Amino acid sequence: MIIWSNVNVSPITTLLTGFTRSSSLFFRLTNDLYVTDCENSRMQVFLANQTHGTTINVQDVNGTILQLSCPAVVTMDDHGYLFILDLVNN
Repeated sequence: MIIWSNVNVSPITTLLTGFTRSSSLFFRLTNDLYVTDCENSRMQVFLANQTHGTTINVQDVNGTILQLSCPAVVTMDDHGYLFILDLVNN
C-alpha cells in the first residue's frame, strides 16, 4: 500500500474516457472524484464540477516519486492522506 500526504498533481489531463480496468472510485466531501486506472497505471482526480481529470504524481512521505503499476483501490483518511492498493507494487 502506498501512502502520501501532499498530493501533487501533474499537468496531464484527460476526458472522462480512456480508462481501462478502473476498479475504484473515491469521493471526498468536496465532491472531488479519485479514480484508479489499473491498465494505464495511473490514478486521476476529477475536481468538483470538472469534466477533465488530472493524473496524480504519487510521492511517498519523503518526496520520492513512485510509479504506480495497476492501482486497484483508493481511499482517504480524515487527515487527507490517500491510501492506494497497487496490485503489482505490493
